[in-house]
Amino acid sequence: NYLSFFIKKDLFPVIGKNALTIEEYNEVVKRYFAAFLKKPKDKKTLEILEKLNFAEIASEELQQKRDFFIEKANSLIAVISATNFDKYIKVFFDKEESLYKKEYHRYVFPKIYNNNEFNILVNGEIYGLANDNMSLNAKKPFLKLKTTKFQVPLRITSSKALLTKKTFDWLKSLKENVVELDYKYDFQTEVQARADAQSRHYLYLTKGKEVTIEDYDNIPIAKRQIRFQLKNYLEITGDGEEKDLPLPPENFPGKSELAARFDELFFSNYLRRNYYSEAKNIKTKPGRFSARMLDLLLINRELLRDFFLKDIDKCKNTEVYEEDFVARMDKLTLELVKEQAKLVAGFYFKNVAKALNLRLSLLEYFKGSGKDMGSRISDFYEEIGFELKKEDFYTCQNDNQFYFLGGQIAYYLVSQSEAENKKCSLIEPFLRVATPIQLKEQLKNVFNSYKHKIPLKFLTFRNAFSAVMDYEGTSNLKDKQDFFLAGFMAKNLFYNK
Repeated sequence: NYLSFFIKKDLFPVIGKNALTIEEYNEVVKRYFAAFLKKPKDKKTLEILEKLNFAEIASEELQQKRDFFIEKANSLIAVISATNFDKYIKVFFDKEESLYKKEYHRYVFPKIYNNNEFNILVNGEIYGLANDNMSLNAKKPFLKLKTTKFQVPLRITSSKALLTKKTFDWLKSLKENVVELDYKYDFQTEVQARADAQSRHYLYLTKGKEVTIEDYDNIPIAKRQIRFQLKNYLEITGDGEEKDLPLPPENFPGKSELAARFDELFFSNYLRRNYYSEAKNIKTKPGRFSARMLDLLLINRELLRDFFLKDIDKCKNTEVYEEDFVARMDKLTLELVKEQAKLVAGFYFKNVAKALNLRLSLLEYFKGSGKDMGSRISDFYEEIGFELKKEDFYTCQNDNQFYFLGGQIAYYLVSQSEAENKKCSLIEPFLRVATPIQLKEQLKNVFNSYKHKIPLKFLTFRNAFSAVMDYEGTSNLKDKQDFFLAGFMAKNLFYNK
């Protein structure tokens, strides 16, 4: 505005590195103040200024300010030369704050709306299309509403438009992309990246030339701290000196720690960095992050953001939402375990087994101990292992035991392979079967390939294989996948000493 004058220090006469001559400087000053005498050509802009009672700036006032910068150039050079700073020289006249505010509004109000073409007058007050988080301009006419009497989604008053502008300017100044505001936040204290309050407003921002609110949620109730334990249902052992010892249970005090492990085991650390990434910018990686995993990420990341980022824990205060949430998490984690298993080329399924342990622990957390599949699988391991060591003929008691033991046999058989270059997934042929009969046929085929490796007097394996071949199952594999996967990846009974 005409109450101030900015110029790059590098261009200022005498002292600048690329200094203007005094004559060039005077021309710059004249052009600057002459611009305030020109009336806007846009009728809508004129209408805004008139309705908001902005009178034209007096030419005498402008001339006085212009002459000051021309006549006092030498004095300014002396003052600036004695001060050490870079970039811009900014000179302000000593005037009332109210006058500065008025001139700020003179500049801002004509530009505060997205497009003044859509301004309307209601009861003497201007309403226009909000400018922030809105894309509607001459280059994007297709964004106009074509099937209604109105062409734009909303219009607001100039005072609300100014408040909106200030809000977005403030958001742009924040360092974090995730902003969480307590319901009682007073805008006087520093914004925390993760607000302590349970009730809060959640915003995710993208920042470029302008700031955009990509995601907003009002979270009246949330559960940030959890008591979650990752149990070792499959008796996975450690590494190195602890290779014969089962891994202990792992406790997670909060959602952020659980999110890190969930991302590591299920998404190979592609989830958290891509919560809001555009799909086209997320790339697959052979053997690590498949196209199927990418599909599952894109389909379910809103669900996972709700749980891990917004701390919405299996509830939006409706049983319907809770059931849908748990069902989706159940389906998602099962698909991810299978996909991770398919990516394994060789016999090292330990990380996939950890993912299955996490899935089973999540099911217990969401569904309660009464539906604890993990404990049932752990019990099977103990019961079947004990029974198979007997010389008596063993019989599968139900479909769950059948598929668990089938998984144990499947892993033991394929692990007999001595091929040096194992590029194909060893588990995928088994996951393609549908019925108990097909599973038994697949086991027979693999057995015929490796039967020369199995000792004739191996009683434990002989009893197990006979039990599976003699059992008449009624459930299809798709309904018992957890039991088969657990059997395939759990500590193998046939390798126990």
